[in-house]
This record gives sequence, C-alpha cells and structure tokens, in this order.
Amino acid sequence: MNESDAMALLRKADSLVFSTRDFSMLAEISGAFASQMLRRLAAKGRITRLYQGLWADAERPEFNQYLAVPFLTRPHPAAVSLLSALHLHGMIEQIPQVVDVVSTALTKRVKTPLADYFVHQINPELFTGYEYYRGEGKFLIATPEKALVDCAYFASRKGRRFSALPELHLPKSFSRRKALQFATRIPNPRFQANVRERLEGWWRGTIH
Repeated sequence: MNESDAMALLRKADSLVFSTRDFSMLAEISGAFASQMLRRLAAKGRITRLYQGLWADAERPEFNQYLAVPFLTRPHPAAVSLLSALHLHGMIEQIPQVVDVVSTALTKRVKTPLADYFVHQINPELFTGYEYYRGEGKFLIATPEKALVDCAYFASRKGRRFSALPELHLPKSFSRRKALQFATRIPNPRFQANVRERLEGWWRGTIH
C-alpha cells in the first residue's frame, strides 16, 4: 500500500476522524505499518495528527472540530455541551475558546492542532438529554435545555467559568419544563436546589 492508496481508502470510507487502530482494520494491515503510513501522510500535510493515535482528514470541507469529540473518551460516551452547545444552538453569540465536552470519563483537557477540548466528568445517571447534531457531522450534542442545565450543574460544583453566562437568547422552542425535569435527576438535594435557582435567575435575564 502506498500513500495514494491509503488516502483513497480513507476517502472511500468517509473517515474524517479515525484512530490508528481504525485505519489498521480498514486497510487490513498491522498496527505498526498503519502508524508508519499515517505519520508519513501527516508529515506531507495530507492528514492531521490530533494527538497520539488519533488523526483527522481536516482538509475536507465538511470537516469540523466537533467530529473528534466521540473519540476523546472512548469507550466512555461524550457529547458537546455547556457553552459550546449554547453557541451551536444560537443561544449565545460568544464563541467559546475551548470545545466543552461532557462525558462519564475523567475530567481532562485535550490540546490538538485544530482545537482544545475540555472534558467535564458527569455522573452516568445525568448523561442524558443528548442527541445527534442535525447539521454536518455525526456527534452528540446537548439539547438547548440540557446544555443550560449542564451549565448550572457545573457552576454549582466548580463555580466561576459557568457562573455568569454571556447574554442568553432562548429559542422559541425552549421548554423550561424539560429543563427542570433534567434538574430533578440530580441526586444531591442541595445541588438540585442550586441548579434550579440558577436556571430561574438566568431565565429572568434572558432575551427572547
């Protein structure tokens, strides 16, 4: 297999983000040979090395930084949420400096040449309210209601970054009832009350 064959295989498989193991299985070659081939492609600028063992065909026009999210926490699930989800839903205009991700995996920050990702650990029983993005790319994103609840939840636990939101615009379809239902899943009564209080305060200051 040469470099042209490798690129043709990736394009045919529509692989925009993939691991070395993914490519090894796709090409039916050893892990060592797959790693060597991917490093050669990256050195020539044909693909981008995100971090060890993860790669992106970032030159494709349909590529976006959110496509890497499902790969960051394997085998744990992950979804775009918090300020990043609020921005994608048009609820805040400010573009977050990092891509906010929630997952059942441990909290960590992942720096890549294309974007910085901050993974926030959430309890498994609270990993709900995420659906596949309706635009380009396949990744989970919090619904508008759950994104706001996640902000209130992490503001209650960690404070500063999510305590004061940018100017908030609620879409007409936004359901306060659904948001409060998500809040009731928080097992700690004190946290749940704090989250509900924050939500009510943000709603009083929103622009419709």
